[in-house]
Amino acid sequence: MSDFDGLISTAFKQLFNDVINEVLSTTGLTVKCTITYSGSKSTECGNCFLNPMTGKSSGKYKTGGPIAFTTGICPKCHGLGRTIDEQTEDFYFGVIWDSKQFMGKIPANNPEQYVQTISKLDSYDNIKRANFIIIDVDNAAYSKNKFQKAGEPYFAGFNDGDYVFTLWKRIE
Repeated sequence: MSDFDGLISTAFKQLFNDVINEVLSTTGLTVKCTITYSGSKSTECGNCFLNPMTGKSSGKYKTGGPIAFTTGICPKCHGLGRTIDEQTEDFYFGVIWDSKQFMGKIPANNPEQYVQTISKLDSYDNIKRANFIIIDVDNAAYSKNKFQKAGEPYFAGFNDGDYVFTLWKRIE
């Protein structure tokens, strides 16, 4: 038996969960984020012609394609001749932008930016499958908020692990 047994009451734990759940609600202190998953399917590029010998892009623009180009590599499929189908899903996450809050002192000359998200447990599987995330979708046109996981998501809470913390590194 520990000296700390019974120090935190069940009522306090419930109050903590109620407050965090309210903070993480869509009307709380969250921002809309889009998680992107790469699919295993690919589709023939609609922007260029496929070279039947190589199975890759011929480097010739297909009239009516979304991104016109004159020479070189197709800007849509990057010369692959196929595009990978992606799936997206929106979530509301609490975001800690100030990395000093969760990483300690960071050298002033560190060019990398990290953020930490806090979410409810039901987002765990989605975060694990994520290729990348766009944080604060509503402001994505003004700043580049594309991040990839910088570590495995971990559980937090008072002995129940109802919340998931994830560290993300800016990639764009």
